[in-house]
Order: sequence, then structure tokens, then C-alpha cells
Amino acid sequence: MNSAQSNASGANPLRDPRLTAINFVADAVNRSLDLKDISRNALDAILASMKVDACAVSMWQEADQSLHLLAWHGLKEAFVQRLKLVRKGEDADIDAVLNGQSKIIDDLMADTQGLGDAAVRAGFRSAILVPVRGHGKVLGVLGLGTYQMRKFDESDVDLVEVIGNQIGNAVVHAQLQAEVRASEEQYRALIEGSDNAIYIADTGGRLRFANSAFSRVFGYSLHEMSQAKLLSCVHADDVNIVRR
Repeated sequence: MNSAQSNASGANPLRDPRLTAINFVADAVNRSLDLKDISRNALDAILASMKVDACAVSMWQEADQSLHLLAWHGLKEAFVQRLKLVRKGEDADIDAVLNGQSKIIDDLMADTQGLGDAAVRAGFRSAILVPVRGHGKVLGVLGLGTYQMRKFDESDVDLVEVIGNQIGNAVVHAQLQAEVRASEEQYRALIEGSDNAIYIADTGGRLRFANSAFSRVFGYSLHEMSQAKLLSCVHADDVNIVRR
């Protein structure tokens, strides 16, 4: 098929701005396991691929039942201070998003309740708010705003929801990785702090890990033990038992 036929049959998917935005954000959120880095990278990608003036991500904290601003671009300092902590019940639109409903606000000047008044004073006219979801759970809110009136449509909502899901899943992955690292560090600290000799060997009897008590108990350095098979250190009467 020649290029003319290809153009006639439909748009080149590589040139689809929606697909470009999704791929751009997917690449951005996968660059780091740090929650703030994930959010900042995603917002950079959103501003670069969508025609908006500002965007922000806030994450829900169960401890104080509030949204905490995590990352933002294009916001004035006074509005940043207002968004740093938003309690449930302060803004009906935010509450709706936390319940899983995306919101389009075509004219913020007609929506001056809650955060609407602060948004207008910050210069915004239109906005779109979507849930940040991870593994099916609402984790926070992704908001995009424009200084000029803009009528967002359902295709905009669909796109921003996909981006919100990308951010949410990346956040969940980062949190799981952090928990694994913390668990491993705790496990290693317990092993290193033990007075008992603890070691891990492969099926061939080669040492793969040993705590510091191992050297104190057996009198061999870890380097010496890594060069030998553990069965060579076992009393001849016990070799068969240990091998089994």
C-alpha cells in the first residue's frame, strides 16, 4: 500500500495525538520508582503533549482523610498553598472525583464554590479533574487547567483517565517496590544481628550468603568459605545427614 492509500484508509496511528500523549506519559512514569519523580515526569509529559496551561497531582492520605499536593506545573504560589492540603468535604467536585467520577468544569467563574474561587483568582477558566487509580482503587486526583475558556469533551476525559491510571499503577508499583526493599533490609538486619551462624548455599553446596556470626563461629573468612564446599567443613559422620 502506498502512502496515498494509507492516508486514505485512515489516520496514521503514530501521528494520533492521543496515542502520542499516552505513550509519552507511559515512558515518563517508568523512569523512576520515586513517587514525586513519577508525578513530575507525568506532568512534564502532559504539558508537552496536551494543550493545557497547568496540571497537578494530589494523593489521598487515609490518616487525615485529605488530599496532599504531590507535584504540579504552571500553578501560582498562592494556589499551590491552597492545594497543599484539601480535606474531604471542602469541595463537591473533588469529593465526586474521589468517589470515582471525572469532572469537566467548562467555566470556573460559574463554579466558585470550594476550590473554584481560588482557581479563578489564580487565573483559570476551565478545568478537568479525574481520579488517579491504581489496581482499581482511587489513590488521588489529577487536575488540568487552562487560562482560556475551553470546552473539554468526553474524548478528553477518556485520555486524561488513561493517564491518571498510568500514574496510579506506577505509584502502586513504586510503593510495592519500596515495601519489598524495606522488608529485605529488615530481614538482613535481623540476620546480621543474630548470634547464630546463618548461611545460604546453593544445591552444589557453594556458599551464597552468610552473616558475620558465621565467621566468628567457624573461624573461616567469608572469602575462604566462598571458595570451598560447605560439606568439606562437616564432620565425616554427619556428611550424609547434611547432604540429605
